[in-house]
Amino acid sequence: PNGTRLAVYVAVNIEQFSFGEGKGAAIAPADQANSHSVYSWRDYGNRVGIWRMLELFDAFDIPIEAQMNLAVYEHCPDIPVALRQRGHEILGHGITNSDMQEHLDEAAEAALIAEVTETIARHEGSRPAGWMSPWISNSAITPDLLQEAGYRQRRDSRELVLVDPENQVEFFYLRPRDIAVYVGKGTLDVGLTGRDLFRDAQVEGTAEEIMALGFGRSVFRLAAPVGTFASESELAGRRIATSYDGLLHAYLERTGLDAEVVHLDGAVESSVKLGVADAIADVVETGSTLRAAGMEVFGEPILDSEAVLIGRAGERPAGLDVLLRRLKGVLVARRWVMIDYDIRRDLLEAATAVTPGLESPTVSPLRDETMVAVRSMVRKPDANRVMDELYALGARGILISAIHAIRL
Repeated sequence: PNGTRLAVYVAVNIEQFSFGEGKGAAIAPADQANSHSVYSWRDYGNRVGIWRMLELFDAFDIPIEAQMNLAVYEHCPDIPVALRQRGHEILGHGITNSDMQEHLDEAAEAALIAEVTETIARHEGSRPAGWMSPWISNSAITPDLLQEAGYRQRRDSRELVLVDPENQVEFFYLRPRDIAVYVGKGTLDVGLTGRDLFRDAQVEGTAEEIMALGFGRSVFRLAAPVGTFASESELAGRRIATSYDGLLHAYLERTGLDAEVVHLDGAVESSVKLGVADAIADVVETGSTLRAAGMEVFGEPILDSEAVLIGRAGERPAGLDVLLRRLKGVLVARRWVMIDYDIRRDLLEAATAVTPGLESPTVSPLRDETMVAVRSMVRKPDANRVMDELYALGARGILISAIHAIRL
């Protein structure tokens, strides 16, 4: 009443069931575990329902939190791509909804949380910030395990601002598309968003890219039904649908191409079939969504995008240098692991040639004077190959451990 504003958030469960087994079958009538009615709940939502819901969220510009089973990446890979393109947040939600979490022992539950967290981070470029157990089946120790896994437990589920008094920082949880606007207007000192969203916001006079972060990579490209266009020049006088008006207008101005821009809030892949446009300009990652819609990319990429740190143009707020140093430390640490092993002293030269480290490996004497312990950093993609080479040389007790942060 009286123009009062109401803040709400929308959480959507996106789940996968194992057909005819587990919890999904258990809640069905005894004679219907494999019936069409039960199967439709498990299957129809991911094939049809979620896409209709995304169209509604696009139409009303509603951001959502997708509480998504890990198995959706395998069974319905287009869904996380669509969520990612729209800037929706993906939260941890177990592996499948056929299995409950509360019956697991502590080690098994910790392993499940770690697997889900690491897999989402690998796909999305960052760890999920939230978790909902399948069937809300938390055990008594679930909150503790989540905190140990790096999930900060909010005091209130509606909390959108977190204050870190130790580092004198306030964190605001915002839609990636809005972050550049807040930074450009001076409301925020720095922000993490995509380069495509930053450029599309057209705030480059008041905000600037400070550092590329190396994850969340995508390409902004032109696309159309297969065989329709061969080059950008053929778009003269045509209609191009996009959710990135700023990027597309800048591209048309830069190339001198005269085409009409049709703004859509999402689901631009359907625009050509519906007669709204002749081609589209959109962010492409794997291309699977375009292929499913019978489309193909053409012409040169318009913009290579990735996650970036942005800040107010020409300003260096207090604490920015520390933040940059810490971010670089984490980004570098992601590319390296620590390796420890024991080796006979007479084989040390050959072993350290395999693990030279950044400057020099650490070599420590052992009680057995014929043996030494070696510690060194190796690049993460090389870790298994290095372990095999060391083992073949005679090294034993070979351990790999993660590096969470580093200063070089």
